[in-house]
Amino acid sequence: TAEINVAATYIRDQFISVGLKPMADNGFQWFDIVTDVSLGAKNSLNFDGFEATIKKEYIPLSFSSNATLDADVVFAGYGFDIDTDSLVWNDYKGMEVKGKWVMVLRADPDLDNSDSKFIPFSDIRSKILTAKDKGAAGVLLITPKGVEKDDKLMQLVVENNEVTAGIPILNITRELANKILKQS
Repeated sequence: TAEINVAATYIRDQFISVGLKPMADNGFQWFDIVTDVSLGAKNSLNFDGFEATIKKEYIPLSFSSNATLDADVVFAGYGFDIDTDSLVWNDYKGMEVKGKWVMVLRADPDLDNSDSKFIPFSDIRSKILTAKDKGAAGVLLITPKGVEKDDKLMQLVVENNEVTAGIPILNITRELANKILKQS
């Protein structure tokens, strides 16, 4: 708003008046703020002649990257690669995921335990980064029944982070996951 600009100028001028040297753009640093996300016109997901329906069977996540990806799908359980003193779990052991879609379950296998050792590794971004570090070209997220019994998709919402994952990330229904995995 105009008022915010007046306040910013006042603060900058106060800094200058006490001898501070303005940096960046004459004391201002400009940046974009993402306030909304929306679906693009070219979203599509298809395999073996089947065209999935957006917002019904799949939806991209807000930090998904725009991409076209024609690749095999590999199911990697919960998408964990954990090796700590108290917990060892590797869903990628013996699996080649480089250049492929990696299908992973959201959450963790110990949902009812508020002290679960999996909690620090269960957030979606951690799972995406693990898959990407393993060479995945895209990630398909499935929501287990324990999280969403009706198989509803996640909402496309803006996050306070404009950094994309660098790969496409889709939330798909369990029903669609079954169709995809039935092919293998």
